[in-house]
Formats: sequence, C-alpha cells, structure tokens
Amino acid sequence: MFKMILEDYRGRFFASLKAGSGAGTFYFGLGYFYYYYFYMGFVTGADAVRYAMGVVPMLAGLLLSRMYPNEIHKILFLCPMSEKDRKKYMITAYAVRIGISMMLYALFSLALLAAGVVSVLEMLEIGVLVLAFLMGANMHHALFSMQTARAEGDEYYWLSLGYGLLFMVSWVISGCAMASFSVRDGIFVQAGVLTERHLDMSAAVMILLEVVFNAAICLICYKPVMEFGMNYEKNM
Repeated sequence: MFKMILEDYRGRFFASLKAGSGAGTFYFGLGYFYYYYFYMGFVTGADAVRYAMGVVPMLAGLLLSRMYPNEIHKILFLCPMSEKDRKKYMITAYAVRIGISMMLYALFSLALLAAGVVSVLEMLEIGVLVLAFLMGANMHHALFSMQTARAEGDEYYWLSLGYGLLFMVSWVISGCAMASFSVRDGIFVQAGVLTERHLDMSAAVMILLEVVFNAAICLICYKPVMEFGMNYEKNM
C-alpha cells in the first residue's frame, strides 16, 4: 500500500501541483499563508534559520495536503479495492503526507542541533508544534473548501465553517509560536519588552493550544472525510 501511494503521488505530482485544490484560489490562498509567515518573521525580528526550521516543513505539508486531499484518485476506483482496502489507503496516504513533511523537519532540525543553533528540548517542542499543525492541515477535503459557497441551510455549512475557523486559528498560533522560538535576540528582547522566560511560557502555551485545536479538527472531520474520500459518487 505504501509503495502504491508513493507511485500514485509521484505519477501525478505535476498535474496535482498545477491543479491544486482549484488552481487560482488555491495558489492565492497558499501565497497568503507564505506572506503571513514571512511578514510575521520580519516584524518580530525572528532569526531566519530558527524560524524556517518549523515554518518550511509546515508550509510543505500544507502544500501536500492541498495537492493530495483526502480522497482516492478516480483511477484507483477502477481497481478491485474492498472498503477495508480503501480505508487503509486513506489512512496510509494521510500518514505518508505527514511523514514526508516530518522527515524534512528532522533533516533541518538535526542539522541545526549539530550546529548548536537549537537545543534538544527546543527541537522536540517545535517538532510537536509542527506535527500538530500537519495533522490538522492534512485532515482536509474539498468538502471544506472555502471556494464552495454554502448557504446556512446546507448540510455541511457548519462543518465547513468549523474547519475553516479552527484551521485559521491553528495557522495564527503556529506562526506566533515559531516567532516565540526565534526572537531570543530580536528587537523586543533587546528593548526589554520581552524576556526569555516570557517567550518560553508563551511558546509552551501556544504549543498546547495548537495540539488542542488540531485534535479538535481531526475528531470533528475524520468521519465525513473518510465517508467522502472513499466514495467516488460523492466526489463528483
């Protein structure tokens, strides 16, 4: 199953990159995410290397989540897959997308650890932050797309709105948390506005919030994502 998913992703990489989750709006939204993280780092005077250690894997994971949403590709519906196999495919593909981004984080963070830029504790804390963000970002389906206009009476109105709001909060928290990790020598610390103790406490609180918000996303969205992703008729 793992090999089949990698082959599927590799084979349609450029088509998925071009199509995204709706082309124009998709790339506008993704560009907005990149701009937000860049702007957050610039304004806070964050150390670029430490900041990128968490932000780059998160943005890579966000891109993968929209290129390969939680659904079985239409070609695979022609294969004799049982419902159990389809469910296994969905769960494995979800883990693969997260795993790719976490491998990127591991390579980045281990290099910085070896160079003495971060401590083991910081590497683990940021790792939890990145993992929590990726779990929520990858619990995505076109069902929740902001491109889909929904009236309040729509069956999926509140679900779509809830996912959008929770993910927006997760996005803001993750940026603020990475800024807290990366401004130890920044302008606010130099000005005496913040101390390292304040930054450590704020980072810990934001990591906890990130875990809570993304756990909520996974709990709320898992069942409808699996239902839609495993059924071709509902993806038409």
